[in-house]
Amino acid sequence: NVLYKVIEEHSPDIVAMPHAPIGICHNIRQQYCAAHYPEDWDKLAKSVADNYKDYDADLWVKWSLDYPMLIYPCNLLTMHPELFDKWMEDMFSVMMPLVDKIDVEGRDNYQKRAWSFLAERFTSFWTYT
Repeated sequence: NVLYKVIEEHSPDIVAMPHAPIGICHNIRQQYCAAHYPEDWDKLAKSVADNYKDYDADLWVKWSLDYPMLIYPCNLLTMHPELFDKWMEDMFSVMMPLVDKIDVEGRDNYQKRAWSFLAERFTSFWTYT
């Protein structure tokens, strides 16, 4: 299996699905706002600023406005257990406050997956940092 060979030879910290291109917009923020609910992006940005202990405002702006429009889809990553624990700690510290702040009532079934879409973006930012 190719994955096992890569892990054996390179011992990467994280193994993820290939980045996925996400549309023709200029940046990740613009793409999210065009495809989903812009107010959800704003709530994610606030939650990252308020709750992500490794938050760097300049890095968030650089990533969300300048980073190529690529994300890790489906939050599918494999990593060492210690790193996984950190990812989950960071992910839940950012995402849990959004549960009560994002109302999906009245959205179609696709858009009701708001937390998953936001988690994909946070995961992409987290791996970027």
